[in-house]
Amino acid sequence: MRASRSHTYGHGQDTSGLGIPWPRAIVVQSDNVTIRHMRIREYQGDQVNVGGYAIVARASASWGVTEPTLDDIVIEDITFEDCYYGV
Repeated sequence: MRASRSHTYGHGQDTSGLGIPWPRAIVVQSDNVTIRHMRIREYQGDQVNVGGYAIVARASASWGVTEPTLDDIVIEDITFEDCYYGV
């Protein structure tokens, strides 16, 4: 059984201007991106008001992306440890 944690980690003030305040380890906003051979840990947020994202790929005008889609994103050999959301 895992011990409960009372602290918040992977959570901080969002200064990216990307909209939501949830912590993100990696944000993809472009085509032709490869992410491989990584370990991403402890993106939890407080799990009540916010949860953490390890990798986010989003084509959104509110995030400053003018294309409606993102193409050719490769994510391989990634280990997520203690993340609220992986990809």
